[in-house]
Amino acid sequence: MRVFNDREQAFLKAGLECIGKHLLRLVFIPASVKAGVEYLGARWNRFGPPRPRNPACEDAAAFSSVMRLAPANTGGAAEVYASPSLQVGFAALVLPGASFTSREHTAEIALAHELSTGALWERIRMKGGAYGAFAQGDGMERLFSLSTYRDPDPLASVEALGAVLRERALQDSDGESLEKAVIGCYAKETRPRTPLEQGFGDFCRFLYGIDNAHREQKLRALISVSGEELSEAARRLASGLPAPLPVIIAGTAAADRAAARLGVTVMELPA
Repeated sequence: MRVFNDREQAFLKAGLECIGKHLLRLVFIPASVKAGVEYLGARWNRFGPPRPRNPACEDAAAFSSVMRLAPANTGGAAEVYASPSLQVGFAALVLPGASFTSREHTAEIALAHELSTGALWERIRMKGGAYGAFAQGDGMERLFSLSTYRDPDPLASVEALGAVLRERALQDSDGESLEKAVIGCYAKETRPRTPLEQGFGDFCRFLYGIDNAHREQKLRALISVSGEELSEAARRLASGLPAPLPVIIAGTAAADRAAARLGVTVMELPA
């Protein structure tokens, strides 16, 4: 019979203790789960079962009336929302974009990265004082959005968003800005993700029907996108201006000023 030395004995002891802890967890898990379920039941039982669906919320117009919001914008007017609790605002412009599998969409996401880290950052973040400003291409919804958040002057930012896109449409891409845009987009697409992020992303792709072949196609298009494609994307998007109507959310005073400038009525958000 072999005699273990002190080091080997310590190693075996640690291993057996680890196994013992896991076995104890397996023994007590059912009891812990049962106790947890009983606690949750006692804690939240006072809310009762789900209430029947409100029939007034079956369609968009009725839902808007229940929530005290205006129906979806179909009348060709800007939208301004006010909330007394807001000290800063938000602004957005949304334009028609390209579909997910097209090279035009690839150019749009590279252009969005270029604008977000360049002109929008400088004009709206650094000069305008907004906490952030960014552009984003959504190929599944075929939309291209320009927006700000935590913005002290959303009305001025709306005007700046359109101006930035028009100015970019008149410029040609240089090699350095193109390289930075491609590297930034590629890094965002391929960066390591936590298990939670990976699982959520896989679930969303499953719902949208996006498989690995689509992702590979997108990456190949991204690394081969040209400066002319970015410039063409900017011109195509800018040609839709000023048709996109701005949406602004702000505090009461800022919303009143924006509504007066845009010639619309302020819509109050629920408190």
